Amino acid sequence: MKTLVKFVHRKTGRYKGRRVGVVMAFPGNDGEVRYGYSLCNMKSGDCFNRDFGLNLAESRGMTVNELAKRTLLNEIPATVRRDLGKMVIRAESYYHTI
Repeated sequence: MKTLVKFVHRKTGRYKGRRVGVVMAFPGNDGEVRYGYSLCNMKSGDCFNRDFGLNLAESRGMTVNELAKRTLLNEIPATVRRDLGKMVIRAESYYHTI
């Protein structure tokens, strides 16, 4: 099946609109949909690299339950939480999961 990808863009500031991260959903080996994210650290001078971001997001793949737990523990950056929530809704519709 196809992997769903959405790039996260910077919302404000001098570089408004620049890509800074990626959120993705993909089917795992166990049949469950997995969600991953990658976000570059702009404060340290990192530049977004598309291939590295996609690989990192895929390696961080987690189920909906893991995602909810990590969100409650504030382990997921606030800048990608909203996009991850939208990706969960989009993936449930695309992969027909409940």
